[in-house]
Amino acid sequence: GEPLGKLGLPNGEAAASAAALLAGAAPWRVTAVKRSSRQLKPPPPYNTAALQLDASARLSLPVGVVMQLAQRLYEGVELRGERRALITYMRTDSLVMSEDAISAARRLVTARFSPAEDWLPAEPRRFVDRKRKNAQEAHEAIRPVDFGVEPSSLEGLLPPKEAQLYELIWRRAVAS
Repeated sequence: GEPLGKLGLPNGEAAASAAALLAGAAPWRVTAVKRSSRQLKPPPPYNTAALQLDASARLSLPVGVVMQLAQRLYEGVELRGERRALITYMRTDSLVMSEDAISAARRLVTARFSPAEDWLPAEPRRFVDRKRKNAQEAHEAIRPVDFGVEPSSLEGLLPPKEAQLYELIWRRAVAS
């Protein structure tokens, strides 16, 4: 038969006719399976807009609340008797991480995942925002201050939504 257009079944009568035609047809068979593989590259670390969109969607929070939580993570939280900042400045357009941060993330991946060659590209990925070459260049992408502070180590030490936001930021920075 002819392929149906977008509005190929304009009414119930046409739909019933099509259903009757299909019911009388030969059984459906899969005639071919095409297998392919592709390597997905992780997204860049967060900038402000990406963090707001992603965290709002994943954590079901209004954007304002996301930014309040990020502000608390940036200003520092009380951990085991000392105040520690957990993330870098969260108002940034940058997708760039410092060389020290990239090295720290690569060391973490090498230590946690074996063999590291399966998890790390030979050369670190570097991101450049081509639209705004010098916008907020003084800032880095939003990332953990210390990659060694893994989200699991903060369990019970942070309110749940702050812990979830930190985990989003940590995972994205490590993956990038």
